Amino acid sequence: RTSGLMSAAGHGRGDTEQDLARLLQRLKQPDPDLKAIILDLYSIRMEEEDYKRLAEALRNCPNLERLILENTYGALAQSVTTAQKSFARGIAVSLTFCSSLKELSMDAYMAGFGVEGAQAFALMLQNGHCPNLEILRIRGHGIGKVGAQAIAAALQQGHCPHLKELDLSYNEIGASGGQAIGAALPFCTNLEKLDLDNNKIGNPGAQALAEAVPHTLKLTTLDVDKNDNISSDRKQAIT
Repeated sequence: RTSGLMSAAGHGRGDTEQDLARLLQRLKQPDPDLKAIILDLYSIRMEEEDYKRLAEALRNCPNLERLILENTYGALAQSVTTAQKSFARGIAVSLTFCSSLKELSMDAYMAGFGVEGAQAFALMLQNGHCPNLEILRIRGHGIGKVGAQAIAAALQQGHCPHLKELDLSYNEIGASGGQAIGAALPFCTNLEKLDLDNNKIGNPGAQALAEAVPHTLKLTTLDVDKNDNISSDRKQAIT
């Protein structure tokens, strides 16, 4: 396994506190060569100040193309929900400096940043930042229907014209969230993959997706697995 920072490849990659420290040290100054940051925070004891420093450091990555943050709750999972909300807002602000961003991927599955984080990212998109985004993955952050509606509104306004993949799995967006995403799909003309796994979108959400799919011409993969409240006939209509 490769750990630490790979300067020659333009990557910041790691899963230890030492890796994070090296990345933060590197980003004390603008680094136009850094194209990707891939961090797994599972084993890192992320205090609120650590989240703040990481979020602010992203402002020094003007040419960042990929930001992948796995297990964002860190090693202090039970005590960081508030910190993660601030973290999401901080990242959303910092990404306004990253017009080249193509991939934003954030996984939690527990102690996520919730509605507030989703709204922060949606506002960032609505303000015209990250116009080249191709992959948006917000998984397991508990964004709920309101968070899904906020993201859908940004998509419906045409702020992600290059989006190819949208993953909002494990977010409890419910039927209203599913309907909102369905309404936004026709405006995602380059979307190829949509993952709404485990979201309790129900028949109303499934119906909205079924109506939108014929208008999403490039869509090849639609995942609604583990939405047990969808009837078999509705599920068959969209898969």
